[in-house]
Amino acid sequence: MIKKIKILPIMLSSLFIAAGSVNAADLDKAVEIRQSYMQMIAFNMGVVGNMAKGKTDYDAQIALDAAQNLALLSKMNYQSMWPEGSSNSDLGNTRSKMEIWTDAAGFAEKHTDFVRRTDNLVSLANKGLGNLRSAVKEMGGSCGGCHQGFRTKK
Repeated sequence: MIKKIKILPIMLSSLFIAAGSVNAADLDKAVEIRQSYMQMIAFNMGVVGNMAKGKTDYDAQIALDAAQNLALLSKMNYQSMWPEGSSNSDLGNTRSKMEIWTDAAGFAEKHTDFVRRTDNLVSLANKGLGNLRSAVKEMGGSCGGCHQGFRTKK
């Protein structure tokens, strides 16, 4: 059984970035923290995604655990991980596009959709494979929608 990921260290690490000015070291740390954050999202999406695709056996409790992890991650204050000046254009060591800041309302809207869809995933994850598949498909649309507008391609 997969243990729930403990996100407190990442949450605490992300709090060091103040709303005011940040120096280059802080920007690099923000990129490092948000990349770790995205890896945690990818890991948990992989758990439910592999079940939905039939690559691993469906297990209601493991699916629920991963969904709850995603819901917790979605509710973190993401703004400290994306300080202005930390785009791919600014630093080069990230895939975050400048549009995160030039279209902050659009980015916030995508984040709100992510929160809503993770809550839906939590409500359906342990209610059978068909429900999980439906919720994972919606999650994929939410993730992809943000990636298309706000993340550079590899």
